[in-house]
Amino acid sequence: MKSNNVLFSIIVPVYNTEKYILKCLESIKNAMKEDCEVIIVNDGSTDNSEQIVKDFIEKLPIEYKSKFIYKFKKNKGLADTKNVGISLARGQYISVIDSDDYISDDFYDVARRLIKEGHEIIIYDLYVIFENKSNKELKNYIGRAFNDCKDNFKTSMLSGAMQGSSCNKIIKKDLYKPYEFPTNKEYEDTAVTPFILMDTEKIKYVPYPMYYYLQREKSIVATN
Repeated sequence: MKSNNVLFSIIVPVYNTEKYILKCLESIKNAMKEDCEVIIVNDGSTDNSEQIVKDFIEKLPIEYKSKFIYKFKKNKGLADTKNVGISLARGQYISVIDSDDYISDDFYDVARRLIKEGHEIIIYDLYVIFENKSNKELKNYIGRAFNDCKDNFKTSMLSGAMQGSSCNKIIKKDLYKPYEFPTNKEYEDTAVTPFILMDTEKIKYVPYPMYYYLQREKSIVATN
């Protein structure tokens, strides 16, 4: 695929997510079209994630195989994994999908229409799903990316659910150029994404949960 034909570079950081990675990749396959590429970056997983990814790609129809790029690297953390993915990306827009999450079938169809209108960032609500079903107090819910209580649009975005996350956002690649995710830090998104939001006025908020965010018991967010 020529670089000028790639609209979306879909980056999938992987680290020991053998339980979830197949569902993630299947949702991406169902949502993608000919203008997409998928860059799977394995951050030195020690479980069976690599084999699952390779088997998935091997079984793809021929028209999909060339759109999937797989890279295994030494474990350096999520920030480095995202940096590597962005460096390999040929698309005009970056979409990061964590390998334990998944997306709706029309995730990129909606973005495609909004990009034609001139938007550089598309932000979706997300549906938070708790892995621990035994705890009755943990109920799935919609996390709104926009806070209606704020007068200023960008302040409302920065006050919404998952404001720092790169996952429920599709961002023009050029906006990443001044920034790099800081390595050896947790919550690496908060050091980049809010600044990118400040760098453009061409932002579109989609008030529908099209990104499904799994709240795992052992994830960084859940642990903290």
